[in-house]
Amino acid sequence: MRTREMQTSALLIPLVMMGMTAGGAMAQGTGQVEGPAVSDGAQRIVTGDRTIETGEVVEEIVVVGGDLRIRGEVLGDALVVGGNLILDESAVVNGDAVVTGGRLINEGGRVRGEMRTIDGRGLDIGGEIERALGGAGASSDEVREEVREMARSERRESSGRSWFDPIRRGFAGVISTIALGLVLGGIGAVLVFYGRPYLETVSDTVRSAGLRSGATGLAASFLIVPAFVVLIVALAVSIVGIPFLLVAIPAYPLAIFAAAVFGLLAVAHAVGERTAEQSRDSFDLRHRNSYAYLFTGLGMVLIPLLAAHLIAMTGFLGFIGSLLRFVTWLGIWVATTVGFGAVILSRAGTRRTFVTPAPDPVIDADDFFTDDPIERPGDV
Repeated sequence: MRTREMQTSALLIPLVMMGMTAGGAMAQGTGQVEGPAVSDGAQRIVTGDRTIETGEVVEEIVVVGGDLRIRGEVLGDALVVGGNLILDESAVVNGDAVVTGGRLINEGGRVRGEMRTIDGRGLDIGGEIERALGGAGASSDEVREEVREMARSERRESSGRSWFDPIRRGFAGVISTIALGLVLGGIGAVLVFYGRPYLETVSDTVRSAGLRSGATGLAASFLIVPAFVVLIVALAVSIVGIPFLLVAIPAYPLAIFAAAVFGLLAVAHAVGERTAEQSRDSFDLRHRNSYAYLFTGLGMVLIPLLAAHLIAMTGFLGFIGSLLRFVTWLGIWVATTVGFGAVILSRAGTRRTFVTPAPDPVIDADDFFTDDPIERPGDV
């Protein structure tokens, strides 16, 4: 809309100049005119500064390359190209007040129409001044051709943006997803290295009491803010607790964030462990690796998000990419809520109350005793 307004303002002067003679008369009135003016009795085109004094009434006025100060009344529109429009307290503009490439300064004047300020970038102000000074009108064919060229240029720019923007947004989404995976993977690796028993306890809680963990996490998410308020009030009303406010205010949100990340990683560990049990022999201890469980689960959580950004890069499949991205983030929120509840139930992995004991593995004697002869060193 702003582009069309700028183009309309830029074409207003040559349209008004059509039909005028080469040497127009000077503007009449009690107002001060600084610079040459061209008038057809109904509309004035002024180059340079123009002041409409108190008590002066003019028709529509156009000022090019200068400032227009209005103290009197304008019956129609007031247009300024390449300058400022100043409305004094006694100014009255019955039409629109439009400024292109300048500022509109209202010091208490009244404008019965619209007040618009248009960016003057791309407007050939010098060419408009020269055209007004020369007094030569532009033909209707030239105006039509200029409008067509502007429309074609605008369509080309719009087409270029629509072609490149999905690729740019999709590429940024891919980079952000990879960065998120690296950050979560790094935190998970540190957690496995230093606190694997706690991570496994929370993961087992997710698998054994998933529904209860989800309900607990959902309820806790609604109580986060009230609990924070109660904590602050409890510390503030006690003399001993006031010094702890400086620690509690930043520590509380950090603890909530750490618990949420811990829960999400525990859910990823549980998903990876469940996947490994489905694809490999559970008795083979070589595949019971917490790192493998964690990275497998994170991959299964983030790969749909990565695919959504890649699909969105095509442009015409943007709706499918947006839908997949929404579903993925919804799944991440659900996983975080369940994991947050499991962290609460297991007290950050320090108790196994809600963990179902794993059944003892069934050992098949055939795994150890075979009919194959045992080769001894020296046998031929």
